[in-house]
Amino acid sequence: MKIESSIPTTRTTSSTKLMAAVKYLINNLPRLTEFYSMVHWRKHRLHAYSGRQKLDQEMTNVFLDGGEKYNRKPGTQSRTSLHANRFRREPFSVHRKIPLLAIGDGFFQMTMRGTVPGMVARLRRTLKKAEQKHLLVMVQVNEAYTSKVCSKCYTKNMVNKKIDDGDYRLHSVLVCSDCNTTWNRDVNACNNIHHLAICLSQGADRPSIFCRLTTSNPATSQQQLQRLDKTIQ
Repeated sequence: MKIESSIPTTRTTSSTKLMAAVKYLINNLPRLTEFYSMVHWRKHRLHAYSGRQKLDQEMTNVFLDGGEKYNRKPGTQSRTSLHANRFRREPFSVHRKIPLLAIGDGFFQMTMRGTVPGMVARLRRTLKKAEQKHLLVMVQVNEAYTSKVCSKCYTKNMVNKKIDDGDYRLHSVLVCSDCNTTWNRDVNACNNIHHLAICLSQGADRPSIFCRLTTSNPATSQQQLQRLDKTIQ
């Protein structure tokens, strides 16, 4: 649409240019609203809303049952038998086991120019809603040094892997100088976050290798442990 592509930018420090952009929007607002109120645009908005709901549900299912798709199309699964008595009901049992999900508490600004916004904030909101429905328990873990400590020997002697005769370093690949284990940076950090979440659930202190030089506040871990116990109960 030519009107929409000709909208002046509002990212300016000049009041004259800003007022010109506002006047342009006000003058062309009736035509824009008339164009986007058509039936096919309403259908697109409905499909976009439905897609966002499915995305949130699938993100939750990834952590609950490995991301099994719901409402699969017929014929995608092979039947082993068509006999009516093939299906057997599982005996009813009452259990209170729900998955414990640990995620890092790192948060990066998404307004930096030139970067694509991530899904971290949306993922946390979705998992928070699932926690309110008692589908899982989410614990935020301090990410300090999780990518710098080897998750196998728990030493802080990780260096970037070098290739091309040492002329180039791989940022995403780390090598432990003590146990000589090669790690993907994200996988190593996930293993350490899992280890810290277990320590938190058991009421143990944070390992000193993951602590900063300054003394951390023990009340924070105690509050998270109390919230975890309250959620499970």
